[in-house]
Amino acid sequence: MTTNKAAAIGVALCACGGTLFVDPNPPQLRRVVAQYSTHGAAEPLIYLSLLDLYVEDPNTCGFAKNWFSDVTQKAMQETSSNQLALATQDLAPQCTQREGVILDTESILRDVQLLMANNPLSHLRLVIVYANNLNLSLPPERSESLRTLSARLTALQGWPPLLWLVSSKVIAKEVFADATSDWTYAGDPAMVTAFRASLKLALPLQSEVGTVSQLQPLLSSSDLGRAQQFKLCSSDPEATLPGVPVLGMAATLNRSTPPAWQITLPPQIAVTKVGFTLHTVKAQVELCDGNCDRYLKIDPDQLQQSWNVFRGCMLEGAK
Repeated sequence: MTTNKAAAIGVALCACGGTLFVDPNPPQLRRVVAQYSTHGAAEPLIYLSLLDLYVEDPNTCGFAKNWFSDVTQKAMQETSSNQLALATQDLAPQCTQREGVILDTESILRDVQLLMANNPLSHLRLVIVYANNLNLSLPPERSESLRTLSARLTALQGWPPLLWLVSSKVIAKEVFADATSDWTYAGDPAMVTAFRASLKLALPLQSEVGTVSQLQPLLSSSDLGRAQQFKLCSSDPEATLPGVPVLGMAATLNRSTPPAWQITLPPQIAVTKVGFTLHTVKAQVELCDGNCDRYLKIDPDQLQQSWNVFRGCMLEGAK
């Protein structure tokens, strides 16, 4: 009498597509996910206020300037407890804007250099808050001095400053800024609310210097359990797994030298909170605790391969 090979090693079950045979001693499989996550580090907040206000009534000039300086200081304090303010530059001391007035670039650069020397482990990026309430185009020399300052700071620090423009819509269209807030009038609570909200979305700046991790265990001791063999099912491109077989190939688990992985991630330096990306790198592994040379399921219409021979992971529905 001829005996079907699948029936000889399994129990027949009725299935919708025909007859499947289940190995009475199937491989004992588990799927685990190794995960590596990054986190951003908040950088010290350094900022510079540039006041370029026009006030028709000279008696309210001081109020307008003091009000906005106070608003800026409190808004910065709300975003970061670790902050450093450069000396404010007032381009219109009498609140009568004049042509020919430019930034004192050299004093700003000296202040930034000193802060960099005092904070060698930080990635300082200057936030410039420029307030201009006239609904007119900027004088050419003012625009040029802003561009010059940006270029000099980029050369000094390796990245450009962040320009926060609080102005009329006319100036906002002319000056390239990283963020803008509308100037309405001195003392406007709605303007303060909008300005503070925009700062909180972006600050403090975040850094992740990039990761080239040391080789570390791919699986925890609890994940390993009683595993005898393993297969790598999938891995994100940021992961390198030296010594681990190619995807889907079974390998014996050596506990003295367990599988390891290394993570490589690009740097993110002094990035706004909304622009910062948290990375999570994953690898999926299928572990076999026993009967690794047996069959998970047997379809007599297909070529049969035991778990340790089959190229690929067998558990279904694992994420």
